[in-house]
Amino acid sequence: MSNRKNYNSIVFLTTLSVYLGLVLVGGAVPQVLAQAAMTRDFDIKNEIEFKDDLDNKPDNEEIDSFLEINLDKAIASFIEDLRGLKQKGKYKSNFKKTFSTGCAHSYCSIDEAAASSIDKYQDSKISDALSKLHEKLDIANGQDLGKILFVGFPKENSGCKEIGLKLNFSQKELEIAFSFTKEATDKAFAFTANLNRKFKNKSDETNDLLIKRVYENTKAASENNQVFVVTRLPRASIDELFARKVAN
Repeated sequence: MSNRKNYNSIVFLTTLSVYLGLVLVGGAVPQVLAQAAMTRDFDIKNEIEFKDDLDNKPDNEEIDSFLEINLDKAIASFIEDLRGLKQKGKYKSNFKKTFSTGCAHSYCSIDEAAASSIDKYQDSKISDALSKLHEKLDIANGQDLGKILFVGFPKENSGCKEIGLKLNFSQKELEIAFSFTKEATDKAFAFTANLNRKFKNKSDETNDLLIKRVYENTKAASENNQVFVVTRLPRASIDELFARKVAN
């Protein structure tokens, strides 16, 4: 499709150039050129959309790098841990506590990362399962997560970039919220649009109930140059998956 449009654009520009050249020198415009300019299969809407698609589409490497976090596999492991606890009588579906943890990292150069952690664990085996989920999402080593989320970054003198993760497991839902910065507002917007398309494709293409549930309930959004990727998996969906074997 792009080859056809490129060819059409060249034909149009060549025709237009000849036309303008004849006008400037006071020559008569041949009827055949005028006819060609008027009848060319030129769809300005398609041309603009094609250009916008190129401008707004981030490198596939960026999308693939985010997917290396393996969100679905980490959640599958978490559900298996909860199911094991339930079989031992240490997990109740009607618990009322909220188990939370999180961390944040700031990168200002390739060798420099400042980190902070937020822990609100309750004294429970459920908190152990949430801690393991935290580790499986590669947060234990923020530098590794930084390499995944910032393709080609950090670079010296490129300014600081931020990443963060919050996990909450309550009676209502499991919430996993990533946040990180991109180079500019348009980069953040384009990244979230393409990431949401990827989530929908993964949900539509799979027959695995867990993968479908995870990506149906994961959305990306942007604000200025910040990206937010949030998974809200209802407790009903988690409890539903206890009845089947989840592949890790």
